[in-house]
Amino acid sequence: MRPGLSRWASKRIAVFVAVLPLVAIAAGVGAHLVYHSPAPGDYLAPDVNASTEQFAPTRAPAFTRERAAQIADALAAGSESALRSAVLLNANQALPPSTATQIAKLTPITFDINTFHANSDSSATVIATAGTQATAWTVFLSVDNSIWKVVATTDGTS
Repeated sequence: MRPGLSRWASKRIAVFVAVLPLVAIAAGVGAHLVYHSPAPGDYLAPDVNASTEQFAPTRAPAFTRERAAQIADALAAGSESALRSAVLLNANQALPPSTATQIAKLTPITFDINTFHANSDSSATVIATAGTQATAWTVFLSVDNSIWKVVATTDGTS
């Protein structure tokens, strides 16, 4: 018995401390557990009346011609605000003033949406051509607020 606590309270604390790790484990896997009564020997048991909420699997948003054109236009605009609408950047990340104008010099930028490949619900690749010589680039995309944004590029299509 713990000092300063009644025998009843001491037993309840012991039961609570013993089952707390089980509750944490069960919560991690989505089980519904309910403590039924405070009598000695009680245990955690599944609540057969608890609803089991079903979640639909998420899917990657479509990479449409419209979104490809929006990204290409934003990259060509030469402004930081337009660039931030197309490239996934931390809101606090500073950009050198010349970044947007240098990227704009790569125009025209054309995305081949037929090469779009979703790697997961939030990452994908697509091939784009940039510049007057139509240099091919692999563009890595990530979902931000339900839209695709550029996260990286590499020259070539491999």
